[in-house]
Amino acid sequence: MTNLSELFPAGAGKEVDFTVQQNNTTTTYAVTVSGGDFYIDGTQQPTLTLTEGSTYKFDQADSTNSTHPLRFSTTSDGTHGGGSEYTSGVTTNGTAGSSGAYTQIVVPVGAPTLYYYCSAHSGMGGTLNIVQPADNISQNGKAVVLNSDGTVTGIREYEVTEDWHNGTQMTSYDVTNEVLDVQYSRFMDVFGISWKKSSNYYVEAVFAKLNSSTNAVQAGTVVTQTSYADYNSRSYIPMAFDTESPYGVLIAKNNPSNVAVNCLEIGSGANPSLTIPTSTSWNETIQSPFVLFHPDVSDATNRYFICFYYASGYIKFLYITLTLSNPVGSATNSVSSFSVGAATTLGTSGSQLVGACYNSDLNIMTAMYYSSNFGTAVIRSMHTTDRVTTYNSPEQTLSVGSMANTGAIVYAKNAQRVVCMFNDTNTQQLKEMIFQQGFSGSNPTNSSNFGLITAYSGTLNANTANWLGLSYNDDTQKCTVTFTPQAGNVPQYMEGICGPNQVAWGTNAYVFGSSGASYSCQVRDYTDAKNIFVWQMGTGGTFDWGSSGTATRLYLRSQQGGGTLTTLSKDSNILGITNGAAAAGTTAKITIKGGIYSNANPLATTGPSGGSVVAFESASSGSDPIYEIKSCYDTVRNQIVVAYAIYESAISCYKAYVVCGSVGSGTTTWGTPVPVAPSYNYTLHQLAITYDTGQDRALLAYRDQGASGDQELVVISFSGTVPTIHAVTSTNNQMAGPDMVYDASAGKHVIVYNVDNYSNHRYARVVTVDASTNTCSIGNMTLVSNHNSPTYNSSIAYDSNLQKSIICWYQATPNQGVRAKTCEIASGATVVTLGTETEIVASSYGQIRENHLVYDSNAQKIAVVFSETASPHKIWSRVLSVSGTTITPETVAEVTDSAGIDNDYQAVGVDFDATTNKLFCCYEKESGSGYMYGSVGTISGTTMSWGSSSAINSASVENMDHTTYVQYDTNAGKCVVLYALNSGNSAAQVLTEINTGGLTAQSDYYVQNDGTLATTPSTKATKKIGKAYTTTQLNIEYTS
Repeated sequence: MTNLSELFPAGAGKEVDFTVQQNNTTTTYAVTVSGGDFYIDGTQQPTLTLTEGSTYKFDQADSTNSTHPLRFSTTSDGTHGGGSEYTSGVTTNGTAGSSGAYTQIVVPVGAPTLYYYCSAHSGMGGTLNIVQPADNISQNGKAVVLNSDGTVTGIREYEVTEDWHNGTQMTSYDVTNEVLDVQYSRFMDVFGISWKKSSNYYVEAVFAKLNSSTNAVQAGTVVTQTSYADYNSRSYIPMAFDTESPYGVLIAKNNPSNVAVNCLEIGSGANPSLTIPTSTSWNETIQSPFVLFHPDVSDATNRYFICFYYASGYIKFLYITLTLSNPVGSATNSVSSFSVGAATTLGTSGSQLVGACYNSDLNIMTAMYYSSNFGTAVIRSMHTTDRVTTYNSPEQTLSVGSMANTGAIVYAKNAQRVVCMFNDTNTQQLKEMIFQQGFSGSNPTNSSNFGLITAYSGTLNANTANWLGLSYNDDTQKCTVTFTPQAGNVPQYMEGICGPNQVAWGTNAYVFGSSGASYSCQVRDYTDAKNIFVWQMGTGGTFDWGSSGTATRLYLRSQQGGGTLTTLSKDSNILGITNGAAAAGTTAKITIKGGIYSNANPLATTGPSGGSVVAFESASSGSDPIYEIKSCYDTVRNQIVVAYAIYESAISCYKAYVVCGSVGSGTTTWGTPVPVAPSYNYTLHQLAITYDTGQDRALLAYRDQGASGDQELVVISFSGTVPTIHAVTSTNNQMAGPDMVYDASAGKHVIVYNVDNYSNHRYARVVTVDASTNTCSIGNMTLVSNHNSPTYNSSIAYDSNLQKSIICWYQATPNQGVRAKTCEIASGATVVTLGTETEIVASSYGQIRENHLVYDSNAQKIAVVFSETASPHKIWSRVLSVSGTTITPETVAEVTDSAGIDNDYQAVGVDFDATTNKLFCCYEKESGSGYMYGSVGTISGTTMSWGSSSAINSASVENMDHTTYVQYDTNAGKCVVLYALNSGNSAAQVLTEINTGGLTAQSDYYVQNDGTLATTPSTKATKKIGKAYTTTQLNIEYTS
């Protein structure tokens, strides 16, 4: 498992690119025929689960398949059931029963439930459940997990069906009554079964693997320890396994006063071998031992197991030390020493050990046992550091009626509670106890919830429950209890979600029908995501107590899961939240733990709302309206720099000003506007402004009507909020409709504009700023388009990921429409290199009055937003994908949701909000009394989507082109809309997204079983992901 704390230190949460896992595997099934039925990998007519996109080969080479071709259908029993053969993705080869014969299917996406059948004979087949792969991310705003190979996987729903696979007989093992254990090794994906023979009480054990597709058990060779012949049939033989090596321990008794401790080694392969490389022992008369691996005190070579047991009237424990020759993870390893430590008494006398569990969150071991009269439960919690143990003192006890000598205990990680199940022989009910753990100083404590008992009654009244098994499922966040009521001896099970005070149990159900059984136990197979249930049953499938000499056998069942599964076995698996859908094998953008996710849940939006209306300039009046607004962002002083032009009636011209402002809590504060040319009484307009992060200067371009419309540029420096306008640099070109961008990779600016005295052709130039002299130098002109273009309609945006820009412009003749080219500055160059011209808006939209390019740094895409003058006067958008120098326009999306914008003047502004990963577009809405409206959009992959529009201000907007501009403030994490009012005043408003389905501020959010988020744990998953501190932002909590 990849360790998140190594990849990203605490607080490092950012948006990070990950590859989505792709597991399109090929699985081969061996098909045989017996008794008129298909057997798949040795199992009669099993129900199989197939994954979309994966390949499944049904090998029919075995001679028993002769005259039984296997085929597929959407109808049960295929053509025999009135259906037809399903052939999508299916290939066949050879004749069934001959060498090389098979039927193969590559499961199509969206395939229905299928059935396999024999095309020649009825009643031979079974069901094929089709599931989606767990390796694609279905949508934005869902939690994802980190895989061991560094890829990510989307979380999908996991449904547990009320079904257990048919019992697999583990050969005719001779098993004595009630002496049985089953444990699972996560490291080797193997479960071990240990038992005692009824004929001679020898200890036997075997390792086995489960085929996750067929549920067939592949067992190794049984190992018999003939020296262990303790005739006490109640001497249990527990096992435990190391989580990082192929080793474990098994406790047995040599004789009544000597305890054997076996080191177990698991072999690799489909039929795992069991060897005992070494053993040790200690002298003591014990009962009911229970052993656990203790990961927190183990190091790379010394692996520690803790054994609890009853002896001499007390519950005791000791450590077993397994020392490896090399650190875990080494290519080769062996056991260099194996020893048993001194025993420690837990406290007052007890008579029966129920079990023990490990709280992995707090590193607390908990043992539960009964007092001598069986009426008191005792909980003893221990915290160990380097095997130095501190206890909760005194012992915590609880009167439990008359507790029988059967019970089980487990730690439910989702609720951070310890769950104990036991049988109350007074009430003949199965009961549970729940408690929480913590510390008082260095001593572990159990909360006041200790003693809270909930009885499960149901159909278990007057039916004493024997042979309890209890497991916790990290995948589904459920506890599973198995038990056998004494009346009828039919094993049953229940599943439930653990809450703070009780387990919400479902309905009890049979494990394998109405057949009787004696002793049983269960364990969780985490790799195959199934519970393993092992039980004893007499010869011929009848109930048998397993007394000496009878041929009682072991059987195994695995719980079958339906639906699809993404492991949520550890909190560290959850990486973060995806910022868009991503297919298997592609790149996904993930906001990781420790970061702020601003696009969560997902949000149902109705557009932006505006904060307080603040005038950013004071020069205008009702008779002197604002004519044009542009802005950029000063990253050094964290301020917005606005350039605007005002018509001043006293001198009958437009004057340009620059003003700086900052964003506070829902409002803006502005400095004093500074004129670009204070005593110059000629029109300065058609503005473009950028900020040079390398030189800490702004660059302003404008058209000077006093110089025959020439393009002029000035460098602007800052002292706080006060801008200083430096000397003019002229191009001697009649410039119109400019737009400008800063190319961070080249450290230069690109300006694109229309040249009046060059037949209204479009050109681009490189501009370099020198902060030492507060001047700029201009490169040669590069022709962008030699077709006639209207004055306004140039736009350029820089893609920081591709380190290139896109230029777009409206072309009036010979064909209307918006065209675009890529634009790059080669290293050291002072001219641009242009790509292939592409039509990005068709002529069918008519004349385009404004077109704006905007870069979405989250999706790493540039989009174009454009407004049509023809009815219905709407605003549209589309993503522009770039490959090399070629631009591909993606699907068009409507920005406005009803009647469009003003059909005469179209004041449109748009920018990307990197806090919410949304686009904010603002405009005057024709049907909205001329008020300023806005829409919020999202790019997911190559698709754009927009919420419904909402009013930002209930005051009439000045109906002039280019009098609306949206600017993102990096420091405040907010977009600000800048626009002119019809009254002649200016307006600046901070924008906030309205979320009708958004987050609840100050609420904790939990990952649901399908990967979505909610304020409460779900019925199947209860992983807390973080806390929302606004309606749009979620603090993803950092855990290693």
